[in-house]
Amino acid sequence: MPVLKLNEQPANTTGCPYGITQEEDETEARKEALGNQYFYDVSADVMSGNMRGNKRRHNNQGRPPRPPPKPMGPCWFCLSSPEVEKHLVISVGEHCYVAMPKGPLVPEHVLILPIGHYQSIIELPEEVLEEVDKYPFLDYNLLWAITKALKTVGKSVVFFERSFKSPHLQIQCVAIPSEKENLVKEVFVEMAAMQSINLDELPTHAELRQVVPSGKPYFFVELPKKERFVCHIQGRFPLQFGREVLANQDLLNCVDRVDWKNCPSSKDLETKETACFRKMFQPFDFTL
Repeated sequence: MPVLKLNEQPANTTGCPYGITQEEDETEARKEALGNQYFYDVSADVMSGNMRGNKRRHNNQGRPPRPPPKPMGPCWFCLSSPEVEKHLVISVGEHCYVAMPKGPLVPEHVLILPIGHYQSIIELPEEVLEEVDKYPFLDYNLLWAITKALKTVGKSVVFFERSFKSPHLQIQCVAIPSEKENLVKEVFVEMAAMQSINLDELPTHAELRQVVPSGKPYFFVELPKKERFVCHIQGRFPLQFGREVLANQDLLNCVDRVDWKNCPSSKDLETKETACFRKMFQPFDFTL
């Protein structure tokens, strides 16, 4: 049954007659205030003006969102964490940020990550999901902005997420030559079959959270032509499956970069590649 149907109010219901006590209201307000405190320091060219437009939308929505869950230990991707390598940060929004990964497949390979600690797309609250991809026909979501930016250099984008042995959501955004976008589906399906991976295609208007229960592991991919596939993971799953497919000789032809750990790079080179992508992305960066 769709999530919306499950949450639908039955007929003839009324509001709760018991109001919230002042003590409960103050406790809730303290929790929400703490949830909006993020402590990070990135370069001025990333941070300048990045909150203005988003803060206006946030303030108009009235009540601030609930704080995200706290990580059980050190997290390399929570923006407030000291483990984050801030020289890789490209853009910071209200709820999400864009950063270069360690050991990218290509120079135009970036990550979309929530600022707070969420494990997967299906666990994102509405206000965070809106910043990622809630309004596909308007110009203030990150998937749209990255797609438009890469189109200016003749590239299409494949988005994928592996919610399996990954404590913090990472949406991988990998550029491929536009002339190869017709091959992506074929290569994904073929390589999935070779490894006995079952990819189910999502209907056009279906949401991922409608087909994947909360807390269940999965692999999700969205292709340049908006075709979306999900694998319900049961048992073992190749951790580098998404990179392995895109590194195939028929697509990016960089099989030596399947495992990011085999792609060492200096901090100076990472900083340079981050600045290069930021410059290309800036005309489409709605957080500015």
